[in-house]
Amino acid sequence: MKRSYKWKDLWGQDFSNRDLSFTDFTKADLRESNLKGAKLMGSNFSEANLRWANLEGADLSGAFLKGATYDDKTTLPISGEEAQKRGMIKK
Repeated sequence: MKRSYKWKDLWGQDFSNRDLSFTDFTKADLRESNLKGAKLMGSNFSEANLRWANLEGADLSGAFLKGATYDDKTTLPISGEEAQKRGMIKK
């Protein structure tokens, strides 16, 4: 089942260890959200706000990250170099 959180304010939500594969997070505000250990395979984070979010150990295989914003407080399971190669924007 595909979930859509498009245009939603998800600031500070706890999605840790959840299976959110193929979820549409387009333009979602995920600031300070906990996505630690979440399965995010194939999810769309286009233009999502991931500042201060915790994605430690999350599975981003095939996730669309172009235009997603992050900062120094964002914990990513990929390197900053990889994040930028995949289209993420550091702010």
